[in-house]
Amino acid sequence: MKRLGVVILLASLLALVSCSRKTSSTGGETAGLHPQLLVTSLPAGVEGVELARTGLHVIKGYQFVKDSDSTFAIARMSDGQHVTSGGCGCAVTGGCEPEMTDGGIIICKANDCTDCGLRLTVAGANTMIFKY
Repeated sequence: MKRLGVVILLASLLALVSCSRKTSSTGGETAGLHPQLLVTSLPAGVEGVELARTGLHVIKGYQFVKDSDSTFAIARMSDGQHVTSGGCGCAVTGGCEPEMTDGGIIICKANDCTDCGLRLTVAGANTMIFKY
């Protein structure tokens, strides 16, 4: 009887761990998200972010600022200056918006979107970084 209790306890713990992995995002991992990286490096002049597995990681000393439903900026914490800008968009239809995960990764969340993509704008030129 004691052994059955231990087995049930272990099974319950494994189920909880499995569920938490599916719903949480840490260290650049986002459950269920399999984006396609479209570049090998960020464009020259990008400040405050670096490439991560599922999106853009905000570097210490910088912060994510959501400008609109589809655009964002990266600002220096020391002076509030916006140093990098970007956004999310759909190739055909629907909505796509930037959000920050618990792990400090900027991703694009698709809402009935066809080919949701994350782009950065540097010196007036848009560069698509990820496709979700």
